[in-house]
Amino acid sequence: MQFADLMRNMSGRFDRQQLQERAQLQFNNLYQPAGQSLVEWANTVSAVGAEAFRGLPEGYAQSQIVHRFGHGSADKDAGYQVSLSRPVSLDEAIERMRWHAHHKNAIFGSRCASNTRLHAQPQKELKTKLVQQLWRKTKARNSSVRQVFRPTPVKAW
Repeated sequence: MQFADLMRNMSGRFDRQQLQERAQLQFNNLYQPAGQSLVEWANTVSAVGAEAFRGLPEGYAQSQIVHRFGHGSADKDAGYQVSLSRPVSLDEAIERMRWHAHHKNAIFGSRCASNTRLHAQPQKELKTKLVQQLWRKTKARNSSVRQVFRPTPVKAW
């Protein structure tokens, strides 16, 4: 038995590399966690993408990584806009994401509900706050409507 054959057999038996299909599933389910910066998010997507698209053409892998970066970002509006602009590289996508956040903050300021900077509050916490605000407004509106339109009893004939 040749040394190369022996190494191939040992590598096949004891190699710790995960299956490419598993890495692709993991890649497709990546989302930016709350509190993670853009650069950390880009590094995460790149690392998992490199494993998921091992052995495939570089251009294809790069385009998939850029798409996942936009689609999985915590700021959905910025991710959507970046994906529509079709950036060629991950660095270009990061720059466009920062540019979008800058303009969004300049136009809407801190009153924009989805303006959570690029670190983003947890979505559940944000939804809870919005639901509470809506509930208060609806409750106040309903109580004023009840005072104006009190139902009058209808007598049967």
